[in-house]
Amino acid sequence: MGASLPARDPATALRCWAVSRPVLAAALALAVSLASPAALAQPASSDGEAQRAELFRQGTVLAEHGRWQEAADKFREVIALRSAPKALIALAIAEERQGKLISARVTYEKAAADARAAGLADEQARAQSGQDSLQKRIPTIAIRAPASAQSVRVWVDDAPVAVPEKGPIEVRVDPGAHAVRVEAANHDPFRTTVRIAEAERTEVDARLHARASGGAPPPRSSSALPTGAALVGGAGLLTMGVSFILWAAGRGQEQDIIAQCPRGGTANDCPPELKDEADAAAAMIIAGNIVFPVGLLGVAVGGAWWLVSASSTPEPKKSGWVTVGPGTISAGGRF
Repeated sequence: MGASLPARDPATALRCWAVSRPVLAAALALAVSLASPAALAQPASSDGEAQRAELFRQGTVLAEHGRWQEAADKFREVIALRSAPKALIALAIAEERQGKLISARVTYEKAAADARAAGLADEQARAQSGQDSLQKRIPTIAIRAPASAQSVRVWVDDAPVAVPEKGPIEVRVDPGAHAVRVEAANHDPFRTTVRIAEAERTEVDARLHARASGGAPPPRSSSALPTGAALVGGAGLLTMGVSFILWAAGRGQEQDIIAQCPRGGTANDCPPELKDEADAAAAMIIAGNIVFPVGLLGVAVGGAWWLVSASSTPEPKKSGWVTVGPGTISAGGRF
């Protein structure tokens, strides 16, 4: 990774970067102190500490090029070898620049606690300053459920949220889009997506509609096929199928008989023993021709029955409730 980037003294590189980006001057001043060899000085001839120093140098160069995710990964490798407040502060800065404000706050908190335990006043002050700055920038989603809802459960991005006994349910999140799901006993679940920016507070009114209990069954849909119509129509279709079978069998037997008679001859020229078979074939063809209209009539009656039933079924009455489906809340401001 380091071979693809300019080999530059990390302290000098970060100072130049701070000059070109005054908004981050304070954070970069901290990074400069972290990147200096004196800040990472450890007992000589330690392979582990030499590796930490090289990883930290690579992380600062990646940060110089705005590659914050890769820089954060390098700082995590440093911490995996040996955690220290200064390395934690560097990781918190990288997480903050990625918009991962929640993770950055946790990292700052650990850096401050470790620095306090080690008696490092400067590092503690820097970590506490970063933590205090983030407190004002982390957005909040406040979720309100109906007072009548019982056993309310809430998830944000599929992670369960603690529900207080009273007041709104507040969740601190990173800026961006977040999926919110609210459930309660005997209520339909509520789902929505909240888009929120830094330092914003968005209130979500969870519209939980109570499920209907008891009462008359819902009216039958007008498109449902009545049982009688289904039976008559089904019998008609079955009869039509039988007529096709009779007609096809009779025609097939008739063709076999014709093939055994002399070509160009009359029916009297056919062998006498084929007469019975010919009569049977003719009977099947006639039966098929007769049965087919009967089946067609059954289908027509069943269809007419269904149409009459559908037109006479009253439309269900609409209730006074209006169901509001889940949507997307654009948190452009407070409300």
